[in-house]
Amino acid sequence: MPMPGPSDVLKNEVFGRFVTTFIPGSLSVFPYAFVLFSYFPVLGQIWAGNWLAISAAFVTVAIANGLIIESLGGWVESEVWDKVLDKKDKEHLKRWEKYLRLRTDAEVVGQSYLSTRVMFMKFDLGVAIATPIAWFGFLWLQLKHELMCWPAFFVLSSVLGVLVIYLLWDSYKCAELLGGVRQLLIEDSAPEERNNRGRKSSKRRPTRGG
Repeated sequence: MPMPGPSDVLKNEVFGRFVTTFIPGSLSVFPYAFVLFSYFPVLGQIWAGNWLAISAAFVTVAIANGLIIESLGGWVESEVWDKVLDKKDKEHLKRWEKYLRLRTDAEVVGQSYLSTRVMFMKFDLGVAIATPIAWFGFLWLQLKHELMCWPAFFVLSSVLGVLVIYLLWDSYKCAELLGGVRQLLIEDSAPEERNNRGRKSSKRRPTRGG
């Protein structure tokens, strides 16, 4: 399998950041932008005259908020999911530590799959955290402007609640799956690591008459 080039790595990194940082950050900020516009109508005039600056400010705030949300998602992963999984499987955290020390000369399919699943898990956690934050913004707008009838708002709130529960559950299953994939990669790399150690020791072994 050909190794990914620098451009491929950059594209994957940019796409991953967009999915795990910008989307949750934008979701959490979006309703509050309308709250600001409703309280400060002059922002609408500024938007009409200089939409590029307002857009840049929104993107900046969304990215900053997304980074905070991603940090909270990382806390959920390490302090909640990993500890729950470690109670089910005592080797879970030890396997993670072994994987962090893993050395390999080539990227295998499992590592690419692992990176993809990590991205989806971060997306699940990010959106699960961003959705309640956004809901309070929509509630603010509903109280101020009554965007829809209250029964419809309660239905929408229930749907969002179910979505959050599903995303949290899916992130947990992703964390569980990642543990199994890491185990496969560790087992697959064991012969390679032994061969590498053997080659290094043979290089250090003194020759006869040396």
